[in-house]
Amino acid sequence: QAIQDFSTAIKISPKYIDAYHQRGVAYYILGKYPPAYSDFDSAVRLDPKEADSFYLRSLASRKLGRPADADRDLATARQMDPHIDSEMSRLGLK
Repeated sequence: QAIQDFSTAIKISPKYIDAYHQRGVAYYILGKYPPAYSDFDSAVRLDPKEADSFYLRSLASRKLGRPADADRDLATARQMDPHIDSEMSRLGLK
């Protein structure tokens, strides 16, 4: 249901970054890494100054077997927000 709700939010407001984050996280938790990556990538494209988007995309990249991409995004996220690891660990995302 959450994925459907966030999809509706994205249709209504295609630039709503939090909806991409939340839908991507829902896909990620379900082990659906390609659509999770796509949502996090959309968030990066919408706002390339948002550290959370890079961090989340790095998680999906790692699950998709793209360690170089994951490392690059993680480094970018950490440069933008030195506390990103602790912030994201509170969400239980690894």
